[in-house]
Amino acid sequence: MTGRNVYAILRAPRTASMESLVLNIPYRPLQSIYPGTLPGLALAMSLMKFFRRQRHWAKDIILLISEHEQLGVQAWLEAYHGTQCGVPGVLHSGDLEARGGAVQAAITLEIQFPRIDFFDVKVSGLNGQLPNLDLINLVHKLCSKEGVRHTIYNSESKTLKNPM
Repeated sequence: MTGRNVYAILRAPRTASMESLVLNIPYRPLQSIYPGTLPGLALAMSLMKFFRRQRHWAKDIILLISEHEQLGVQAWLEAYHGTQCGVPGVLHSGDLEARGGAVQAAITLEIQFPRIDFFDVKVSGLNGQLPNLDLINLVHKLCSKEGVRHTIYNSESKTLKNPM
């Protein structure tokens, strides 16, 4: 199986590129048996255009469009960090021309339909660790403020209060 990942780095204007955030969009070709993710790609492009006009970023923002979902992300991460995980020769990650700072967090937007009824938040971390709770609270606060229904692992809680 072969695949390609496309990435772009939006440099933080006032820092030395020491840290970065990754915004990952899985790409599914039109002939895939799974629903396409082109609406998520369109949203990511709009977000990057908006982010580009902002001048207060402290971290680089990396947009990663990955083919073959988790396998594509793993290949990109191996190339980004210059490492090889698992059995040698199984995954050929290639070389990257540019890098940002150390990856502090990553968010994957998997949006399949142009009309969004709710967000389902799925949290995962390396080796069973949970990511920074600030990201989860941010999603909750933004959804609550904008009146967008959201769930965590397809579970909606009536007792979930605004964390801020």
